[in-house]
Amino acid sequence: MARCSPVVPALLLVVAALGLGGFFIWLRFQEAAPAAAVATVPVLPPSRPATPLIAPATTATASAPAVEAPAAPPPAPKVPRPLVVQGVYNPPPLEGPNAAELTRIDDLAVTYDAREVPALAAFLTHDSAEVRAAAIDGLLRLGAKEAAEPLRAAAAKTKDPREAVALLDAAAYLELPPMPASMRSKLKAAKTTATPSPAPSEPKKTTALDGG
Repeated sequence: MARCSPVVPALLLVVAALGLGGFFIWLRFQEAAPAAAVATVPVLPPSRPATPLIAPATTATASAPAVEAPAAPPPAPKVPRPLVVQGVYNPPPLEGPNAAELTRIDDLAVTYDAREVPALAAFLTHDSAEVRAAAIDGLLRLGAKEAAEPLRAAAAKTKDPREAVALLDAAAYLELPPMPASMRSKLKAAKTTATPSPAPSEPKKTTALDGG
């Protein structure tokens, strides 16, 4: 039987020792790797806002020179309204919140037509006291007896005693009998024949020469 050489076992022991040593070194490297990775993470400074390349619109508009608005043209001069047009009185237009109602009442009153009584009487119950007073005056100018009945009806509905008296007085006036023709002619003749009274005579002036 051949005798084994002592070199072979020695080599095997060396290889086994190197293998064990390498295994332990690898384990140490694996344990130290996470800690080293955490320790080597760089700490970055807080981020600063990026500087805009284009300035905001407000800054641009604030620095821009102000543009002056064109001056408004002066108002046209007011042309005075003629009060008489072709021999007819042309009153100025009414103003205010009730201008339309007052103008309508005036237009109806100057027709002197009894058929316009219902249109005028409709303004007797208006919310504005100014319009109601103008309606009473309009019916009086119209001069139709037919307006007495709506005037009394409005007096019964109003809560203002002074307005009720004005309505009843207007109704009574419209129901007055007309003046006889003979009396009208006498009044007309009296106006035409009336002579002005003489002016009072001045007292006579006296002087020292007259012995006064």
